[in-house]
Amino acid sequence: MNINEQNNMQVRITPREQEVYDYIIEFMEKNLFSPTVREIMVDLKFQSTSSVHYHIKNLEKHGYITVKEGEPRTIRPVGYKLVKIQEENTGC
Repeated sequence: MNINEQNNMQVRITPREQEVYDYIIEFMEKNLFSPTVREIMVDLKFQSTSSVHYHIKNLEKHGYITVKEGEPRTIRPVGYKLVKIQEENTGC
């Protein structure tokens, strides 16, 4: 299920914005912190960071993410809370 179906938002995002959003979610689930603009650029094969900024601004404008300007790794998907789950020590 993509975010358009999940949140039932009225504003539809482009396939490329969906790709950026999905990347942010997957990155955060794996690392427990958000990716940098440069990491998004490299991994999703954008030509420049300004292209990434454009899609991030649109996602923020439409309410999919929040971003603190001027601070690294502050992209936050709206409605998501990431928690680290402690693994049990099995003694093996």
